Amino acid sequence: MRRVLRALKLEVSKTYFWTDSTIVLSWLEKECKDLKTFVANRISIIRTLTVAEQWNHVPSKQNPADLISRGMDPVKLQLCELWWSPSFLLQPEMTKCRDSSIETNDLYIRELKSNPSDLLSRGLKAESLPHNEGWWNGSSILQSDELPETVSECSDPDENYLPELKSKDDIVLTLNSNKPFFDYIVNRSNRILTVVRILSILFRFISNCRNRESKRKGQLTSEELSEAEHYLIKQCQFEVFSAEVTAMMSGDNISNKSKILNLSPFLDNKGVMRVGGRLENYHIQVNIP
Repeated sequence: MRRVLRALKLEVSKTYFWTDSTIVLSWLEKECKDLKTFVANRISIIRTLTVAEQWNHVPSKQNPADLISRGMDPVKLQLCELWWSPSFLLQPEMTKCRDSSIETNDLYIRELKSNPSDLLSRGLKAESLPHNEGWWNGSSILQSDELPETVSECSDPDENYLPELKSKDDIVLTLNSNKPFFDYIVNRSNRILTVVRILSILFRFISNCRNRESKRKGQLTSEELSEAEHYLIKQCQFEVFSAEVTAMMSGDNISNKSKILNLSPFLDNKGVMRVGGRLENYHIQVNIP
């Protein structure tokens, strides 16, 4: 509706909404706390944009939105009077339709939370009340004059019971993708710190799966972040200088055609490629990747 109002660029004093579902209209008049979760969530969204007084009922025969769904030809649609304006839109005042019989509709009642006090207001006769399960709001055994026998634990659960149990089996998930894992992780963010943290969490997960007796918990440690950072650097280096890294890993000489040969590259104890250059004669810790 907001988009329609912006597109019209007109001053509109009142807005109305129509639906051909009397059940939905009845739900709109109920408090969200009285409805089951699925319906309540959707009604709450509608309530944030509209109020119940704005909603009206349109019979299906007078609903222009149903014309195409009934299979009307587009040429005939232009000549159809209903398509251009239902008769009730020409009335000076909007009359709100309220079907009282909806209170006893099964679909409407099914989406209401169990509230025994609503039964009489829905039209249930007093003599039928003692025999209504909803009035007792409990198991059928509560309506019996005799106490039930002791209920033992279910020894032969049925098929409806088993799916609700948590599985104790280990589940292994695999993902087949043509996209390299490293590229996928790097493209998740344009901030290197974010990528490092993602890698750290993944490495912790792998470590916890392999060593269940000594799982890592809590905040990420500096060692974990450093491990992920080294992995990120090595992958970037291998992507650009794969020939040089492969040669150094196998102990071979780097090709004379390499662009970084004059920088005296070497691999440190973590497998990160570093260069000598001006710092090769200084007795300081190697920290330049």
